[in-house]
Amino acid sequence: MAQYLDLIRTFGQTFEKFELKRIPRSENEEADQLAKLASSLTIMRDRSITLLTQEHPEIEEVAKEVLVNTNKPCWKDEIEAYLTTDRYQ
Repeated sequence: MAQYLDLIRTFGQTFEKFELKRIPRSENEEADQLAKLASSLTIMRDRSITLLTQEHPEIEEVAKEVLVNTNKPCWKDEIEAYLTTDRYQ
């Protein structure tokens, strides 16, 4: 861990500002699962595991729109009229 910290500090000098925050394994389930997977693979000790994170869904969600148009009087019509005209009907 100390070697990683030294490396980060070296690279950090190239930035105006950076923050290094240690996240305990108990609070980082994704890293914990990846570490468990890597340690359980005895056959593939000399290979690396690449974790790909998909930031956006492959299929765009279709927007759902609902238009409600009623010509019936509504309980808030009088309030809206008062707020816009300063007169109570």
